[in-house]
Amino acid sequence: MKTVIIYAVIGILFILFGLSSIKKTKKKSARCVAPAVGRVVRVDVNYKENERGHRSVESYTPVFEYIVNGVSVESESNVGSTNKKEYKVGDTAEILFNPSKPREFVIKGKSEKSGKGFGVVMMLIGVLMIVLGITQL
Repeated sequence: MKTVIIYAVIGILFILFGLSSIKKTKKKSARCVAPAVGRVVRVDVNYKENERGHRSVESYTPVFEYIVNGVSVESESNVGSTNKKEYKVGDTAEILFNPSKPREFVIKGKSEKSGKGFGVVMMLIGVLMIVLGITQL
């Protein structure tokens, strides 16, 4: 019975985390409404380190530059990729930025899908954990 409770709690936490991710994505999309064309000016490489101290590439995150009221703005995307070739310096993308905070932006059609997709995956893991807990009875 104790195992069922542990699985249920973990499952509920995953579901809540997934719902929170979807909610944050929707809020950010509601704030980011001003269109611009962003150009990739660099791609940051994010590393992870294993227990032996070996570093490996975890993701590639594009940094975009775009013009807001005649002023150049540079900001890192919150959407990265494990595919090195997905973002290249010089690539352009339609972005939507927050007029109140121009450094906050989403990649049109991509950021929202990523945020919602992540949330759905977290919720599915949560449901799976609850089902696994119930099957332990």
